[in-house]
Amino acid sequence: WTDGRYFIQAERELRDTGIILMRSGDDGVDTIEDYLKKNLPCDAALGFDGRTVSVSRAKKLKRAVPSRIIKFKKDLSKDIFERPALNVSQIYVIPDDLSGESSIDRIAKLRKELKKKRCDAIFISSLEETAYLFNIRADDIKHTPVPMSYSYITAEKAYIFLMDERADTGYPGAIIKPYDSLEDFLKSGKVSGKVLTDNESLNYKWYKLIKKNAKPVPGTSPIKLMKAVKNQTELSYIRNIYHKDS
Repeated sequence: WTDGRYFIQAERELRDTGIILMRSGDDGVDTIEDYLKKNLPCDAALGFDGRTVSVSRAKKLKRAVPSRIIKFKKDLSKDIFERPALNVSQIYVIPDDLSGESSIDRIAKLRKELKKKRCDAIFISSLEETAYLFNIRADDIKHTPVPMSYSYITAEKAYIFLMDERADTGYPGAIIKPYDSLEDFLKSGKVSGKVLTDNESLNYKWYKLIKKNAKPVPGTSPIKLMKAVKNQTELSYIRNIYHKDS
């Protein structure tokens, strides 16, 4: 399944492979859920890599085939595809005079929002949101200036998981953990209480691990709105860029 942005590319790359292109949004083309309803046998199991499927999508799949077994803990492509190693680049901190707001202020603002929602913590899997919150950037992903990261913010502590655990985040209270240690962290008792989760970005595997020791509270991440409302410094730089571009 792919949308109109990739129809031409998909046709070329899938030619003579035996893989059928499903043109999402076209008349007469089933959604993934509808296709599964019609074609997945009652005694079949549905498998997906829980790290790559969001909570909201996983729940839709489960509702579509409620009687089937769901397997999400294993990467089914691991034995047939050699996944490239994740890129590690240098993390750099955006100065306050460019961002208009320090990471200390942003995390304090986030904690106020968590208190309003009566949540003890928030788990952040969106790369852009962690980059915004800590005022950091990197080149781990081509053409996208964000580091590979996760973060977990409580009323007192701010954990951030990075490929380079020696990196400077610019936030004095940051507890920096190795990116690959997240699974063990989620299994530990450090994740507890009511944890705000944005189910559009959080993957299903991490959600299930959080659920073992804590109570996930589904909702839109407050950071989305914080990012959307620009401060005066950000507005001035946006205006300057528009002048340059025109």
